[in-house]
Amino acid sequence: RDEGVQDHMTVVHGDFKEENLLFSADGRRCAAHDFQYCGRGLGAKDVAYLFCSGLDSALLPAREAELLGHYHAELMARLSPRGMGATYTVEVLHVHLDYALADFVRFMDGWGYWGNNRWARTKVEAFLKRLE
Repeated sequence: RDEGVQDHMTVVHGDFKEENLLFSADGRRCAAHDFQYCGRGLGAKDVAYLFCSGLDSALLPAREAELLGHYHAELMARLSPRGMGATYTVEVLHVHLDYALADFVRFMDGWGYWGNNRWARTKVEAFLKRLE
C-alpha cells in the first residue's frame, strides 16, 4: 500500500539521535548536525529513530500520542503558511511511523538492539499483524 508515501517525501537526516542534536541553553531552539546519512524519505523515519534512541523509555508508550501530536502540530505550523501539508494528517503520520519503525527494527535486527527496542518491536509486531 502506498499510504500517500510519494506525496510526503522529504529530506531526512537519517541518524536523528540525541548525540546529533544541539539545544540552546533555554531549550527553545534545536539544530541537527552530522548529515552523513541524509537522503530522501519520510520525515517519520527521523521521528522513529529519535523515539527509539533518544527518548527516556518512561515516556513510551504512555506519552507517544502526545509527543506525536506535538510534532504534528509544530510541523503543520511551519508547512501551512507555505500552502503545504494539508493532506498530512496525524493519522497519516501514525501510518508512516509504523513503516519507519518496521524499517528501523529491521536495521536493529542486523546491528543489535538498543534504546527503546522493546517498545519498537511491540509496535512493529502489532503493525505487521494489521497488514496480514
